[in-house]
Amino acid sequence: MAKKSSNKVKGSKVAEVYVTNIYGKGLEHNFDIVHSDSAGTILRFSDNDYWSDDIKETCAGTLLDDGESVNIDIDDISFSLDYDQMERLTALILACSDSIIEIRESKVVASLNTNKK
Repeated sequence: MAKKSSNKVKGSKVAEVYVTNIYGKGLEHNFDIVHSDSAGTILRFSDNDYWSDDIKETCAGTLLDDGESVNIDIDDISFSLDYDQMERLTALILACSDSIIEIRESKVVASLNTNKK
């Protein structure tokens, strides 16, 4: 089963997730996706005002690929899927979801930061 992940786990932010919370308002930054070598992929609530202060920047869920299966932990629910099951679950979610979601990669495109020697 998936191992509960601490909100203290350090990692690198790799993407941001934008969701339409209120139709007509557009997409809002709801989650951050963080990668940690020890904890896998961590979904964290963003610091958006949509969330209450006690929720902001805490763990919303984790996904750990251990090489044999994918271990998922969301709230008090933990389960493990083999790769075939993960593929089928992904297809079901995509087929049934009417949510508007964007995942934006976090990377530096240009920088004015120059290191002087």
